[in-house]
Amino acid sequence: MATSLMPMTEDRIDALERVDDITMVAFLKRYEQYEDCLNRTLKTISQIMEYGKVERLAAIDVGRRAEKFGIVEERAWSEAVRARNALVHEYPLRPDKRVEQVNRAWAAQGTLEATWQGINKFVADEGLIDER
Repeated sequence: MATSLMPMTEDRIDALERVDDITMVAFLKRYEQYEDCLNRTLKTISQIMEYGKVERLAAIDVGRRAEKFGIVEERAWSEAVRARNALVHEYPLRPDKRVEQVNRAWAAQGTLEATWQGINKFVADEGLIDER
């Protein structure tokens, strides 16, 4: 999404040109899917490192373990998860609520990027992938 559109405002959200509106929706969908992918990866890493196998973990446990492993701060990850959950489970019609979702996801996207980098570093440091 064009940085010039951010942060989103109530006045702008309903006045977006069609292409910008589609771009905004695509950004939100990408954020939702990216967070979900990273969350599944963090769960798997956490489970393998803690139990030596894959077990079921609550979202809060994923964040705690990710912080313990130095991948991402629990508080930042929890906010990224909440932003994603709002996108998946809430479909506001009011412009102020839609703006809140857009700006929340926009603000948390740096956490997703940092988490991806943290995962890659952790995997490399722990030798979890054989590069042969």
